[in-house]
Amino acid sequence: MLGCQVGTDAACAAKVNSARTDITSTLPAKLDATYAAIKRKAPDARVIVLGYPTLFDTSSASCGIAGMSLPKRRSLNEGAQVLNEVIAARAGAAGFTFSDVRDEFAGHGICSPSPYLHGLTVTPPQNSFHPNLSGYTNGYLPALVSAL
Repeated sequence: MLGCQVGTDAACAAKVNSARTDITSTLPAKLDATYAAIKRKAPDARVIVLGYPTLFDTSSASCGIAGMSLPKRRSLNEGAQVLNEVIAARAGAAGFTFSDVRDEFAGHGICSPSPYLHGLTVTPPQNSFHPNLSGYTNGYLPALVSAL
């Protein structure tokens, strides 16, 4: 994310493509191991795996003074889609329920008038590109409840 924040559109696309390779080649085995560990510790648990939202609103070319360009936002959204596909496949293979949160977050990406996600934040930096209170309340919670 930070590479896209400070780099060119082309550099961002290259970073996303590199991440896509890791997502499709390395992440599945890691998810399988994690899901197997959950099943060992809680064999009778009903597990709901929540996906990633579409991170950025792309309805406008502008995203504010410090915002990312439209090509960067599109690249990152496409990367999040690949991530969701892998997570959904591995969750399903483990017998878990995957809940796609994109509908709940629709119209509320970063750069929208009412975002459910933080953009780049300085204090605290770990909030950057993560859900805000509205995202948890109006995005993730309804997706979890509907999956139950």
